[in-house]
Amino acid sequence: MKKGFTLIEFLISVSIFTGVFLVVAIMQKDIIFFNKTLYDSLAASEEGKLAMKTMSAELRSMQSSNNGSYALVEASTTAITFFTDMNGDGIKEQIRYYMSTTSAYVLMKQVIKPTGNPLTYNASSAVYSQAAYDVKNTAATPVFLYYDSEYDGTTSSLVFPISPQQVRLVKITLVIERDPIKAPNPTTYSTQVSLRNLKDNL
Repeated sequence: MKKGFTLIEFLISVSIFTGVFLVVAIMQKDIIFFNKTLYDSLAASEEGKLAMKTMSAELRSMQSSNNGSYALVEASTTAITFFTDMNGDGIKEQIRYYMSTTSAYVLMKQVIKPTGNPLTYNASSAVYSQAAYDVKNTAATPVFLYYDSEYDGTTSSLVFPISPQQVRLVKITLVIERDPIKAPNPTTYSTQVSLRNLKDNL
């Protein structure tokens, strides 16, 4: 005699299947969230490290321009402009790092290569790129701070407005956060760059 499922057995089977399905779905969602969080964390870390490495190398080697302008042009909390030979060809490019006013949370890079005879820096030939994304610095954590030759590791930064000729060291801080309402928490990268080509007997 064949015996089929009773209604109660059928309902129990459906309940068990539904429960297992929900558990698997939740686990899959958690795995996807964890992978995204890990990816965002690694991406932010690489982005911060690369931006710091590039800016540090360029700032460290800043020097007077090809037309004799002083090495450091602009020094504010959100922007810095200076001259350096990016590719070792003897031509000093004008580089400007600044927080974008049109794209939120983006640190921009502007490069102007001099042209003509005599060489001049024409803003119309500027090339732009994005140096870092998701930069969430606040007024309490400036992107750039500046120190003079008296800096001993504990002295305060120079007070704005700053004369570029005073600056001997630049502190760079980037606070990078992908999504303020989701993990990971903001990651802060900071470094200090000594301007080795600038001398005090100017």
